Amino acid sequence: MKKNTNTNKKSSPHESLYEVISSIESSQLVQDFLSDLLTPVELQAVSDRWNAAKLLNNGMTQRQVANQLGLSVTTVTRVAKSLANKEGGYNTILANH
Repeated sequence: MKKNTNTNKKSSPHESLYEVISSIESSQLVQDFLSDLLTPVELQAVSDRWNAAKLLNNGMTQRQVANQLGLSVTTVTRVAKSLANKEGGYNTILANH
């Protein structure tokens, strides 16, 4: 993985990607874009994390989520830590979907 050498906190090296994704207006185009952008394994990993977040948000334990989705407890724990940040992205999106 490429090391982030950008020290300017105001302009993330990922900003252009964030802007493009936020501008996509149809779920089909999001699907097409992510299928082009990510390998099938990467797309599955992103989907797994999103599904883990939904299950954890619905009250399942980390171990239950790991077993149901076939994920490592480490992966589910990482998602749970992000969910613990009440102002993070998972919580904001889960509250609206």
